Amino acid sequence: MNSYPMGGCKCSGFRNDVWYSSNGINWTQATANAGWPAREGHTSVVFDNKMWVMGGADASAYKNDVWYSRGITLLSPNGGESWSSGSNQIIKWRTFGSGFARYRLLLSRNSGSTWTDTISHNVATTESTYNWLVPVINSATCRITVQALNSTGPVIIQDASDADFIIRTTDVSVDSIIQPADSVVNRTLFYPIILVGNNSFPTTIETCTLSVKIWRFRVKYDSFCNISVNPLDSVIVYDTFKVITINPGQTRESMPAWRPVYGDLFWLSAPTYHTIRASVRMAGDMIPSNDSKWKKFIVKPRKYDLQVNYVALLRGRVLAPETISVGIAYNTAAVISNSPAGPAAGFRLWCKVIKARTNITGYSQYVDRTLNPRSYVCLSTSSGWVPTDTGLYRFYCYIEMRPGVDSTPENNSLERFYYVRHQPLTPPQGAVSALPQVFGLMQNNPNPFHGVTSIRWQIPVESRVTISIYDATGRIIKTLVNDKFNIGYYNTTWDCTNDNNQKVVAGVYFLRYTDNTNQKEIKLIVQ
Repeated sequence: MNSYPMGGCKCSGFRNDVWYSSNGINWTQATANAGWPAREGHTSVVFDNKMWVMGGADASAYKNDVWYSRGITLLSPNGGESWSSGSNQIIKWRTFGSGFARYRLLLSRNSGSTWTDTISHNVATTESTYNWLVPVINSATCRITVQALNSTGPVIIQDASDADFIIRTTDVSVDSIIQPADSVVNRTLFYPIILVGNNSFPTTIETCTLSVKIWRFRVKYDSFCNISVNPLDSVIVYDTFKVITINPGQTRESMPAWRPVYGDLFWLSAPTYHTIRASVRMAGDMIPSNDSKWKKFIVKPRKYDLQVNYVALLRGRVLAPETISVGIAYNTAAVISNSPAGPAAGFRLWCKVIKARTNITGYSQYVDRTLNPRSYVCLSTSSGWVPTDTGLYRFYCYIEMRPGVDSTPENNSLERFYYVRHQPLTPPQGAVSALPQVFGLMQNNPNPFHGVTSIRWQIPVESRVTISIYDATGRIIKTLVNDKFNIGYYNTTWDCTNDNNQKVVAGVYFLRYTDNTNQKEIKLIVQ
């Protein structure tokens, strides 16, 4: 507490200077010329963060006037408040006097011992409030000071919170993934273990949802059967969550068990791997940046473990797109790997093409091979597959080994889906335009026939086209085409089978063509 003698009378005249001392012995002059008139016998008090001077006398008369200093009073927060991180709060103050250039707002986290956090450097003097987005701080000893500054920077007046207030934070976090470690072994159960933190302040018990996902990245097939990890082709292999209650501090959470079945090709120059990601969700969490963590780990194959890593259809040596065409030959491709743990293994690879709607196998071939440990091979059957009908097809490859030898049968197969549609033809010779000008259906060729016949048709605008085969009684036998097509020339084939892929008997059949505006029939003779 400082003492403040003010003014008085000296032989040379009345004074308006101000002095202060903390011990009554050592005195320091605060100013030699305060803003109130020089006098003696006056009364001075400090009230509402201002110094008041009342009455007194000068050389001419006694006075009954009242003077007060410029002052500033912080109204809120002034002690006892509890504000949450991330919330918007109003800092309020009241100012007496004028001549200020700007206000500055500062925050202390230790009851005003230091003021290290600047809330704002430049608040206009026309303001008496400030909308503050409360930062992420855990402290029960916060204070704010508001300062009025002149144009050159020095503080003229200031006031701080009279008592401490609290800034509280609600926060849970994923601190680390303890299990799996850097590697695990396939077909071996393990429990993902996550270290979860409760960082809420003041300390409270929090309830949140902990989610854990594991996925693996499959390989991609490059030219000449070079394979590497495909970062765009991920497969979720584990996905679970649990609601947990966390005491302040950290807790180890064990998730349901998982048994991997696909081993990573960690011996490749660009190895495959598995990834685990753990995340927490909680209403009102104020620090989302620490809500998740992820890590890579290797699943090591066991002994006696072959696996199918990749399957696809090729057109020549080039990967076929997911939508392919009738009448074009496609080769099968499958990548098989053998565990680094070995030993060398003989196996048979089956490749099958199955129509999804009927589940009828239209292509089935196999190839025998022996594969050394720590190696992979790209295999293809000797004859290609030529689709003759549109629709969705499943290309399926699987390894056949001696019973009891393969340690992980779950990774012995893969499948991939392809949609088959008709391929536009090049314009016929002598065509006036590269694009058809009218709708048209040509007679099938050959006719009569006993194997496969070809039907040509054309559309001058985008249309939905349906082509179906009927028997002599008017009963539908097979739908060859039912799709939307762009302008162009097309060719459709019929191999004398019905919708169940069974051969029809010899006789007369009718083909009915329908588009947006036209319908036409032709006669087909099966010998």
